[in-house]
Amino acid sequence: MALTKITLKEMRSMIRNRRRRDDDQCFLDMSERDFRGLYLEKLKILAHFMFRIDFSGSDFRGVCLSNSGASFKESIFEDVNFEETRLTGGYWAKAKLVSANLRRADLGMASFEHADFTSANLEGADLCGAHLRGAIFNNANLLGAKWKGERNYEKARIEGADFRGARFDHEAVLKLLPRAIFASSDREKMLAMYTKELADLDT
Repeated sequence: MALTKITLKEMRSMIRNRRRRDDDQCFLDMSERDFRGLYLEKLKILAHFMFRIDFSGSDFRGVCLSNSGASFKESIFEDVNFEETRLTGGYWAKAKLVSANLRRADLGMASFEHADFTSANLEGADLCGAHLRGAIFNNANLLGAKWKGERNYEKARIEGADFRGARFDHEAVLKLLPRAIFASSDREKMLAMYTKELADLDT
């Protein structure tokens, strides 16, 4: 199904109309839209009101989300395509990124507290410095992802995730293993993989 192309002018109008109606508690429907080529920092102050928007099934490839000041709190990104997109520095608390394509995306230094990455594809993604407290990665694909220097893993759920080839630093693993919630078998696999990685470095 072809996605509907959206412009910054249309986004600005939709967000302003919601603000005028004073119904920020309701979800704004921007699902199945093509956002490619947009620079959200041009929304200026309205970028702070991107929360509770349904972007399900949309395409964000090439969209400039880096340091835009946008707040996507509680927004829905199910089945969204973020491949090779920079999401750095944004606020994504409680966002639903279920089955999203984040392959080779840059999530560094962004806040994803309590975000849901269930079944998301994070192959080769960069999570360095991201806030991940309470985030859910159940059954996510994290093949080759970078997990270096993350600041907060507390109560992150990482059951059934695939970490093969993921790159860790010593500090990141020491924080991740005790604080995250794993299935017991997943914790053992992660520890074995990290032990092998250290052994390879010594050889």
